Amino acid sequence: MFTEVSVKSIKSTIVASKSKTCPLDPFPTSLLKDSIDFLAPATIYLVNALFSCGVFLSWPCYSGP
Repeated sequence: MFTEVSVKSIKSTIVASKSKTCPLDPFPTSLLKDSIDFLAPATIYLVNALFSCGVFLSWPCYSGP
C-alpha cells in the first residue's frame, strides 16, 4: 500500500539536503531549493497520483553532453 507524501515533508527534506552540484547537473540543488515553494506542490501531486495508480514512468537516463 502506498502512503502519500506531503509537500511539507518533501520541502523539509530538500531544504535540509546539502547544496552540492556538478557541471553535469541538469537541475542544480541550489535552483531546486530556490524554487521549492513553486515546484513542490505540483511535483508531489503528480508523484502521489502516479504511485497511487501504480503507474511508473521510465525514460532514458541523462547521459550528459
